[in-house]
Amino acid sequence: MTNSGRDLWADMTKQDLLAELRKTRTDLRRLVEAASRTDLRYLVVPGGAVRAWENREPRIWAKVRDWIVSQGKTIVELERRANGGP
Repeated sequence: MTNSGRDLWADMTKQDLLAELRKTRTDLRRLVEAASRTDLRYLVVPGGAVRAWENREPRIWAKVRDWIVSQGKTIVELERRANGGP
């Protein structure tokens, strides 16, 4: 997505995004709420969750991801090691 697409979501308020997410069957509301509660610039998210959102709700995930980035935050995907370690 281009920067112009990201700018589109920058104008979306947290409340507008949460209202839209109420209509979905995802837990992305928790991610939006966590992003808005913290001053940290990074959100650590399990890679499996990201892949699930990409498969089940690609449009909604893209909107949430772009909104979080527009808030000045970076999403860090955490992958599990093959041996089950962190």
